[in-house]
Amino acid sequence: MNASLPSLIATTTLLLAGCGLFEGAEGPVGDAGAQGQAGAACWDLNANGDADPDSEDLNGDGSVDVYDCQGLASDGSDGEDGEDWAPPSMVGAAACADCHDDQYQAWLRSGMGNALLATGGAEPTEPWDGLGSFGDYASEPPDGYTWADISYVIGGWARKQVFVDADGWVITGDDAAWAQQHDTWIDYEGSYAPGTLAFECARCHTTGYRPEGNQDDLAGAVGTWESEGIGCERCHGHGSQHVEDPYMVPMPVDRSAELCGECHVRGAVGELEAQDGFLRDAQQWSELFQGKKHVMDCADCHNPHGSAHYDHSSANPDQGIQVECESCHFQQAANQGSSTMAGYVGCIGCHMPDAVVVAQAEHALQGDHPAHLFAINIDIDEPQTDGDTANPWVSMDFACRSCHSEAGPWTAYSDAELLDEAIGYHD
Repeated sequence: MNASLPSLIATTTLLLAGCGLFEGAEGPVGDAGAQGQAGAACWDLNANGDADPDSEDLNGDGSVDVYDCQGLASDGSDGEDGEDWAPPSMVGAAACADCHDDQYQAWLRSGMGNALLATGGAEPTEPWDGLGSFGDYASEPPDGYTWADISYVIGGWARKQVFVDADGWVITGDDAAWAQQHDTWIDYEGSYAPGTLAFECARCHTTGYRPEGNQDDLAGAVGTWESEGIGCERCHGHGSQHVEDPYMVPMPVDRSAELCGECHVRGAVGELEAQDGFLRDAQQWSELFQGKKHVMDCADCHNPHGSAHYDHSSANPDQGIQVECESCHFQQAANQGSSTMAGYVGCIGCHMPDAVVVAQAEHALQGDHPAHLFAINIDIDEPQTDGDTANPWVSMDFACRSCHSEAGPWTAYSDAELLDEAIGYHD
């Protein structure tokens, strides 16, 4: 018993010390640790205590929160001296090409990369130059103007070029826009006198857009931007920190349809605008939203870096389509009521017909751009549009009559014949 008494006393002392009844001398002060991650206020870039969506929503999700925190100032310092927070900066799409050249080359020849062109006073160069023809750019600006009078060209990648004058006003009137698919001049916004239509399109045609100010001090240009076109950083965020340390600073990406819908929409997402019997352009998200495919994201079918129209075996294989309709709808692809239709017309010919007009319609029942509505209403008397609004499905006018009518290229059928063919077509 006496031999175990010292150990019993030592154990009791340790237990009591652990309970705080005995305290030892204070130890030496250790070295200061490294500065921690920025806290919940790291999104407050201007330190005003408020969330400012225009400048602090870095990931573009519509809210300002900790998901917009990107790190400390990337100025070569290690963050141990309490540097102020600074957001990453934009580096431009060309910087991304150093590591992602395949995506960059496809993007160069897409509508995203050519949504807005700065002319520099010279004729723009076609992005597919040397890679085949795909609708020619206008060789001259609108009548009465020279290239020195043109500051920007809006679009012009596939269907329509609209021109901005040297003061930032959109050129309007007779023969003011160029329809590429038809190689002809068309009227544009004739209700606006020259020098009165402000260039308010930059929000969806540029990268790094801010609604304040006037780009290059042009009176008609609303807002400022970092670069023309929809560049990598419009969807992936500011790239400077990723370029400096690509492994430790991954680039986020928002692949949701809602992101695409920030631009591919007109008015409320649940409404479809129409004009002259066709759907208006640039409302694909609203079209998709109308049906059961609204649960899908645009990137499920589309390669966001490539063009859905420009076709080139190496520069843009498969026209930027990642998933074919048959991948899901294999039963419908196998069961078709007409072998002739199956051989000449793909799924999109009927389910995504050209019910949209961007520049110029082919005829009264065929526009120049596919709709994203998919479901066909086989009620033969239902119109596609009702005045200024469109119905949320494909009408028989565009699914069938666009080809099988006096205006179309194929045999004209009666309503009864069309309906007989349409009912149970995939049974």
